[in-house]
Amino acid sequence: ANMRNWRWVMDVNLWGVVHGLQAFMPLLKSHGEGGHVVNTASMA
Repeated sequence: ANMRNWRWVMDVNLWGVVHGLQAFMPLLKSHGEGGHVVNTASMA
């Protein structure tokens, strides 16, 4: 894979998860009941 493709994979599979968690975790914490987060990624 070239660098452009590798960057796209990282942007989607890593940074997408990071930004999603940053948005979601405050809501999960404020709910006060705990919970689980499941993230998936694919190269397909």
